[in-house]
Amino acid sequence: MGSEWLQVRAATSRSLWCCQAFKETMADIARRWRELHAKEDQLKTYMEKSMRRLKEDDKLRVQALKKAMREREQKTQKEMELVRAKKKLEALKKEHQKLSKEVQKYSIFKIYLEDVVKISPQFEDIQDVISRYKLLVRTRKDLQQSQEKDRKMIKQTKVLLDRDEAEKEAETLQYQNELEQLQQRFAQAQNDVRFWTARWADIRNRNTENGLMLTTMKMAIHNLFQCVNTQLKAKVHVPEDDSLRQLDMVEPSQTPLPAQKEEQ
Repeated sequence: MGSEWLQVRAATSRSLWCCQAFKETMADIARRWRELHAKEDQLKTYMEKSMRRLKEDDKLRVQALKKAMREREQKTQKEMELVRAKKKLEALKKEHQKLSKEVQKYSIFKIYLEDVVKISPQFEDIQDVISRYKLLVRTRKDLQQSQEKDRKMIKQTKVLLDRDEAEKEAETLQYQNELEQLQQRFAQAQNDVRFWTARWADIRNRNTENGLMLTTMKMAIHNLFQCVNTQLKAKVHVPEDDSLRQLDMVEPSQTPLPAQKEEQ
């Protein structure tokens, strides 16, 4: 009788130890469940921030490309203006050469000038020819001044174009570097999205496994409670989903020894 009593006490102690282990396991599962929900919220927040950052980077890249296209058009327009100025200067040079030849032709020989006066009704004397020559000289001077202005303008325009070209090349290089950085960040963001998507799937799988484990434990607790309740022949009503209360019902202070054991 004493040995049986000790066996019953040992079985009861093991049952209580199992109940305590169940409680600790359920508390740990609840804590891990809360941690999983917190990590899920953090993951959603990070993914939303990443998507907003990608949209902002795309907007900045489009604006930079538009600006580069406008500057390229301005550069092309200035180059066309420079070509027109060069053509004008070339035409002025040809006109200057033509007038210089005419002045040389009319200033070399006096006899030739007299003959010109004789055969040209528009000239009354050589003075008219000289006046025409002076007019040509003034025209030549004006042409030279105009050419000098054109040369200065072309020089200034070239300096401005070279400076603008250097600035545009530097800006283009900067834009290229920024574009490469944006592409690298976009690739990294894609890798992060794939990584966190896989993590999210793993978390969901773990949640499913934990849910199955929790359901199994609840069923085991309920079966244990029914077994103890049957052995005690007690009519204690506890809801099936109240696992903590079912564990409390099998505490040694609340679980009397079976009548059959006492009779033995």
